[in-house]
Amino acid sequence: MDFLTIENEVESEYRIQRSRFIGFLFPIKNQDDFYNKYCNIKKIYFDSTHIAFAYRLIDKGNNIVEHYSDDGEPAKTAGYPLLYILKQKKLIQAGTLVVRYFGGIKLGTGGLSKAYSTTLINALNSVELMIFQKRIDIKAITVNDKQYKLVEICKKLNANNLRIEYLEDRTIIYFTIAESNLEILKNKLNFDRDIEINII
Repeated sequence: MDFLTIENEVESEYRIQRSRFIGFLFPIKNQDDFYNKYCNIKKIYFDSTHIAFAYRLIDKGNNIVEHYSDDGEPAKTAGYPLLYILKQKKLIQAGTLVVRYFGGIKLGTGGLSKAYSTTLINALNSVELMIFQKRIDIKAITVNDKQYKLVEICKKLNANNLRIEYLEDRTIIYFTIAESNLEILKNKLNFDRDIEINII
């Protein structure tokens, strides 16, 4: 099964019966990524009535990890429909938060589910979905005169999160590539003994 994912964060807003719903859809690498975002949103919208959420990701053991919270709304009326939509869209490495300001008029369980769902759907309509490729973090250690060769290969393989540390007699390069490109990387290096590749 091909999963989909997103690269950029998007926001949306939906209003009904004086209640205001503010939605966030964003890429995540792991649960820490998600909860860091959640904590930031809680600080910004500290006066909100509810912050429902859902996320789905694949961990390092290739297991699907998913979770949701209704945050005090009636059971399965807030976070659950958000998770359902993520699953329906085959989204992975993605999290969503919907902030609600209660407007004084109860929406009922059906109305709540529709409002939370609509907020996320509005966000999905404004973001590009792409085929998910599992990415891995690499630490490469090389002698100083080989660093340029490795950096050029990284660029051709669409590596990201590139970070370079210069030491006296060697260079350490950190980067992230699609797991499917690992063998291509090794082949391009021709198993160069001066370049050590480690998955971290």
